Amino acid sequence: MTGADSVMIATAAETNPTVFSREPLTDLESTFIPRYLRLCRHLDNVFGSTKHCITQFKTVGHSSSISKAERKRIREIIAQAKNYDGMDELVEGNWADGETEFQELRTAILARDSGLKTPFGNVNPEGGPRLVDAPGATLTHKALQLLAGRPETPSPQRPPQPLLTA
Repeated sequence: MTGADSVMIATAAETNPTVFSREPLTDLESTFIPRYLRLCRHLDNVFGSTKHCITQFKTVGHSSSISKAERKRIREIIAQAKNYDGMDELVEGNWADGETEFQELRTAILARDSGLKTPFGNVNPEGGPRLVDAPGATLTHKALQLLAGRPETPSPQRPPQPLLTA
């Protein structure tokens, strides 16, 4: 009816984007959020969007190595921040690594599509040939090109599906 090939509900991915990783991060406040902030600032992401996303990230369970008081302090910094400079303490004043974060992400995406190893030692879990023609891979390459300021390359398009059928 809708033309959708499939549907997936992944609410856990909203609070912990690493949930599908072989080794999900457990302390998002001290591991993921600082890196995400540096990347977003480097890419000139709208601060309000970045702030909204990081307020959704939460460490689930009791596997945290930071105290409840420290987590509360971090959340207060996030809540009170009006711009990226307001979150300076969360990245320990080190905003310069945004380019490094972007390059590591780019390398990992390209390695995944070509079957090479990523900087983190993971290999393409699907194995086999390149995934360039897969819709997600095409979107990924398109996103990388746009983020890097390169012109888009044409990608195969699916024919439009009717919204309603009789």
